[in-house]
This record gives sequence, C-alpha cells and structure tokens, in this order.
Amino acid sequence: MMKINLGFEKEIVKGYKNGRLIKELATDFSCHHMTIRRHLKGKIKFRSWGGDVSKAKTKNWKFSKKQKDILEGLLLGDGCITGWKKRKRSKIFILANNSKEFCLYIKKLMPKEYSNLFRNSENSFHLTGKSCSFIKELYKKWYKNEKIVPRDFKLNKTNLYYWYLCDGSLRKQTGRKDSIYLYTDGLHLLYVKKLSKQLKKISFENTIIKHNYATKKEEYGFAIRISAYFTQKFLDFLGKNKIHDYAYKWNYKNISLKNKPRVILQRSIINYKAKSGERRKK
Repeated sequence: MMKINLGFEKEIVKGYKNGRLIKELATDFSCHHMTIRRHLKGKIKFRSWGGDVSKAKTKNWKFSKKQKDILEGLLLGDGCITGWKKRKRSKIFILANNSKEFCLYIKKLMPKEYSNLFRNSENSFHLTGKSCSFIKELYKKWYKNEKIVPRDFKLNKTNLYYWYLCDGSLRKQTGRKDSIYLYTDGLHLLYVKKLSKQLKKISFENTIIKHNYATKKEEYGFAIRISAYFTQKFLDFLGKNKIHDYAYKWNYKNISLKNKPRVILQRSIINYKAKSGERRKK
C-alpha cells in the first residue's frame, strides 16, 4: 500500500477537482477509497452521489428536445428529481429500475458523462444525473410539494415510449385481445384525467381504473387502460422495442374474433333444426 504524503495529497485534491472518481484515485494510489475520502475531507466539497464531473462543470449541461422528452417520459414512470440533503439547492435526476440494460441505454442517450450507474440492491439500479440549471427548471415544473403533470406538457411518441417502458404493461386476457395498461400510482387523479384526455387526442380510447387499492388516499393509485381494439395501433405508434429486457411488452398476438360469432350462429342453427326435427317426429 502506498503511503499518502503531503505531495500525493495535493495530487489527489487536484485529480478530484478535475473530475476524477474517488475509486479511480484509490486505484492509482493503491489504497482504500475511504483513505482517499479522508484526505479530501475538509479540503474540498464532495460531489453529490459520487459524480464524475465537478459542480462548476455541471451548470452548462445542454439537453436537446429529444433528451428533454425522454426525461419527461421517465418522470411519468420510474424517474424522479430530488434534492441532496447537504446541498438543498441542488437537484438531481434519478432513474430507479431493475433492468441494468435499460439504465445503460438511457445513459447513452443523455449528454456525455452526465450520469452514473449505481447498484442500489441485488436486483435494482440507480442511474443518477448531475445537478444543473436545466434539471432545476424541470424540477420546478414537475413538483409542487408532490409530482404533478405541468400545464404545457404534451404526450408525444418519445415520452409515451419511455413511459410505457417504465410503467406500462401488456395485459394478457384469456379469450380476449390483450390490452395496454399505463400506471399512474403516484399521480393525483386530476393529472391522470389530463393524461387520459391527451391519449384520446392522439386517437387512443381509454378508461381510468383504480389499480392500487392499498393506498390510503382515495385520489391516488389509478391506471389508464387503453381499449383492447387499439393495442396494435398503440404498439405501432411507439415503434420497435430497443430494449431486450422489455421485449415481452411487444409480444402481442392479434386474436381475431371475426369467426367466433359465426360459430355460435351455426351451432344455434343446428340446435334449432334438431329441435324442430324432434318436434316434427313427435
């Protein structure tokens, strides 16, 4: 193990200021990461969530229209924006998801070196972004003591796609067409109705149903069920799935019910003829 003297300590501080991770510095100096943290403590402010870019650099992150739509789609699902206890003014975007593949895919879509992936538990991951002016503005729009749907928010192909990946499902129904469910447990019924109306505007008939009966609040715990007749149209609208872990959400078999009424009609005719024949014999 390398002994950390004053000269090395200055190199550690300089490296951390330049955006290097604590674990990278620990590897370079052949020591435990807590040793690096101890030498940094009191000399520099730690970056929240182990970010790999310093606070000064995070203020200038630029997001395209598509990247903004992706983030808003994730906010309807497993994404959230939260503050850091030690730095209340900072706001960071977090995607909590069980699919590592999905988190890495989102990471690639965001600005370079904007986010880091952390393992939250054995089967859960956190994709954590950096605090910047854009995320702070997004927080003001989407949070008023609780998560809301902003007035100027509009559903489109992009944000609907990522909402479906996070909090949507293709419900299998025996003898009936499969239908799409979009879950909105954390949103007030007022905002669920707003999303329902927007889905109807883009030609997807739907109904609002109570999904989570365990919630104590009556106006929460709802889901939007898209009519089974629009399932294929909905999936075609979103386009092809790009995440292997979520391939099952596109595994839709269009069940044709055209012949069923004819079969029933034919059986009723046969039964009627049989009965009429019995009556004549009698």
